[in-house]
Amino acid sequence: MRFFAILAAAFLGGQAEAATLVTGTATEVPCGPDYETYDGNAYCLSNGEYLWSNSMSYPDGFTYVHDDSGAFTTFLTRKDGRAFTITSAELWFQNYIWRSSDDAQPPNDDEGIALKTWAMASKPYEVTLKVLGYDDWGDLTALDEVSSKGGIVNYTFGSDFRDVNLVVFMLDMPLFDHYFDFYDALEPGQEWCGDWCGGVIVWSLEGEGPAQVPLPASLPLLAGALCLGFALRRRDLL
Repeated sequence: MRFFAILAAAFLGGQAEAATLVTGTATEVPCGPDYETYDGNAYCLSNGEYLWSNSMSYPDGFTYVHDDSGAFTTFLTRKDGRAFTITSAELWFQNYIWRSSDDAQPPNDDEGIALKTWAMASKPYEVTLKVLGYDDWGDLTALDEVSSKGGIVNYTFGSDFRDVNLVVFMLDMPLFDHYFDFYDALEPGQEWCGDWCGGVIVWSLEGEGPAQVPLPASLPLLAGALCLGFALRRRDLL
């Protein structure tokens, strides 16, 4: 039994610890030549351990993909290039795509409540966030799509997102003309957007960094455990 306990300790020494990978607190840094082409409306941030991009207009949260001159694509990677794992995220979906009622437009009264209710009769579409994981060779190894008509979604990623080297967030949604508050310009049954069409904020991202003891460094631990285990076994038999 002592042998197996020592062997287990050797393996557990190389496991990574679960933690919040990134937050909204970071320093703006150059993206570098490998990541400058992801989106011209994004800038890069780092907390010293991870490097990621975010929309220039809205630095709230970890990363924010949105229309209206925002970044449709952002990324996350480690500055040292090592693999990491994402396990879950808190996502805030914003959806300002509306469809006006099929009924005739009501008169615009003093407060405009009836006209606004008519203009925002329904939300016909969902906002989708695509999350892609790539390995060290640049091959796509993981893909999840999360969709919502609006609100907070706590999402758990599958095992495909273990040991990835790059994570890409992509906004996928239909786009329409922006009418702001000019509801009387709409036609019955028209699909339209408000100040902007929508987006997704990643408020937090949970996961695991690289193993504390890389595999080559853990091999001596394993070898030592095997030798000690056999020695203890031999002594027990004598």
